[in-house]
Amino acid sequence: MDFINRHLPDKFYLQGDQRISLRTTIFREIVANLIIHREYTNAAPGSFIIYADRAETENANNPHGEGPIDPTNFAPFPKNPLIAKFFIQLGRVEELGSGILTASRLAKAYAGKGKAVFIEGKTFKTIIPLPDSKTISINDTINDTINDSMKERLNRVVQLLLEKPGLKVNELIQKLNVSERTAKRDLEKIRTLVEYRGSKKTGGYFLTDYMLSKLDKKQLK
Repeated sequence: MDFINRHLPDKFYLQGDQRISLRTTIFREIVANLIIHREYTNAAPGSFIIYADRAETENANNPHGEGPIDPTNFAPFPKNPLIAKFFIQLGRVEELGSGILTASRLAKAYAGKGKAVFIEGKTFKTIIPLPDSKTISINDTINDTINDSMKERLNRVVQLLLEKPGLKVNELIQKLNVSERTAKRDLEKIRTLVEYRGSKKTGGYFLTDYMLSKLDKKQLK
């Protein structure tokens, strides 16, 4: 999940009157399925690969069918019932089959297009569409949950780190003319865009690989 949070975008979404993270809600189920439904007698490694337009997982499987699964008409099969029960007790999944239902229900809202695909076979394959990289900007991540003045300041943080990677908190405080508490709070708001590298004494803040791959200097002007 840390890998997912670093390299995949999130977006503002309301479920009823409560904001949820589409990224976390969808991929928590996908990651849980990689563990719960794996065929552990098969030594083939599981995979989670992020492409420009989709994320794909593939895992060793003991199939109980063949081909794409219809989320509106399928019967979940407990391939590893003890592991499944353990994850339900942990609160990591709600019930058997919830991963397919949740991902199918939210995939289009997350990506703005397409649908989640689940393919049963000797390996179990999942395909989740991703938002179009051309539409991703700072303002897609720094979203409507914050006010305009804070949004402007967070844009400024990203601009500074693009121009001079590795800035320390005290340098950001000076350039932004804010308190240390405000600077740290701002950095927490954009943790998908910015990460701390190095030791406490010598390290600094950098744009994440995800952010650098999605943005160029023209987008930040």
